[in-house]
Amino acid sequence: MKVDFLKPDPTFSKKLSLEFTEALKASLLYLLQYFEEYLYEVNFEEAHAAIKGISDAHSEYWYICAINRRLCDLALKAKGTSSIFYFKQICSFIKKSNMCSELIPINKLTKIQRSLFTSYATELSYSDKNIFHRITEMDYRESKKALDAAVKILNRYIPNFYKEHENLVNSLILFDGDHISSGSTFSLGKCAYLKSVKKFNKRNIFIFIDRIIHETAHLFLHFLSKDDPFVINPPEKLFKSPFRDDGRPMIGIFHAHFVLFRLIMAFSVSPLRNELKDTGIEESLLKYRAAFEDTKAILLCHGEFTELGQNIFKGTLSY
Repeated sequence: MKVDFLKPDPTFSKKLSLEFTEALKASLLYLLQYFEEYLYEVNFEEAHAAIKGISDAHSEYWYICAINRRLCDLALKAKGTSSIFYFKQICSFIKKSNMCSELIPINKLTKIQRSLFTSYATELSYSDKNIFHRITEMDYRESKKALDAAVKILNRYIPNFYKEHENLVNSLILFDGDHISSGSTFSLGKCAYLKSVKKFNKRNIFIFIDRIIHETAHLFLHFLSKDDPFVINPPEKLFKSPFRDDGRPMIGIFHAHFVLFRLIMAFSVSPLRNELKDTGIEESLLKYRAAFEDTKAILLCHGEFTELGQNIFKGTLSY
């Protein structure tokens, strides 16, 4: 199947999600075998069946991905007995998980969920782990109304962006805080985390549209990078990145460039721009185009690409 990686493609994004899920299950089954001698309190057959039953539609998918990452960390540290708890969690959550998307206030996470979420949501960029704060019931209601409206607008004006989001995101975690507005990471699977808003209004609808497109683009690359790193620059070599005070490795610049490309593509659709008039979309578009040129210059000068990374980067220059 010939794929244009630059445009959202619902068929391909669904395929990516399913392939990622198969890789997740393979990893967990391997870890189950690896830790078998320590799992005296775990029904091995039940755990095996639970892992085989994981679906990319499970509402707790992000948590299973986080557990997989934690088990990998435990394997590296040779802490076998600590794995018992996490395999029990897999068995428990697969049984009770819903097959639907969820909007989750960070307050509703269990203590262990909050711990795993915070660890992996902050590992690449932030040394301060205390950046995700509880939200009020009012903020949750206002944010939900704004998110629902944002998703409807996406579906009406740029349906392929909407469908890619639907395929790659099935958990949204709402938080309050001043450090970041949104995020996603390979370790949390099909999860994006968004800063809540205080009021349901047109400006905040636009903010959520922006964040949804932004994080879905990141997740598309995260899932695609399962088999390809895109760039081979040394990770310790840092470069200035748009909208960030700290330096980022080349893969961060690559991600930023692709996300900016997707945002520019979406916000250049005239009917969407008309719908979001006076929300800040025009100012954002100008800012994103300038930042896109900055990342392009860095990648042209310093980028060391794999074949796939080169094709994606070159493609962004031809539109």
